[in-house]
Amino acid sequence: MTLPSEARNTPIVMKEVKAMGAAERDAVLAQRQVIVEYRRTRASLASALTMLRHSNTAQQALDARASDLEHAWSVGETPVIEYLRARRAALDAGQRRAEADVIWHAAMIRMSLMAGHYP
Repeated sequence: MTLPSEARNTPIVMKEVKAMGAAERDAVLAQRQVIVEYRRTRASLASALTMLRHSNTAQQALDARASDLEHAWSVGETPVIEYLRARRAALDAGQRRAEADVIWHAAMIRMSLMAGHYP
């Protein structure tokens, strides 16, 4: 059996020190990545809520405009093409609202998963 010596133990100790340093570096990097992903998801959620609010407002305004133009067309004040353009704009706004709703739900699910609340 060989006796422990500094020449034999120093490489072993340095190997362990390097392994500890790498483990600490990986832990810090993982924490930073989690924080960045949380901030990105939170920003996505805020953006989705803003987009949903704006698309709701736009859809309501364009629906009201389409209804007004429908009434104006029915009494002969406006050509049918104006009414159809207004109806098309209202339908596009409804589609954008539906897309915003899907984005909002996806952001909510991601936040829920990050918080540890699994469905």
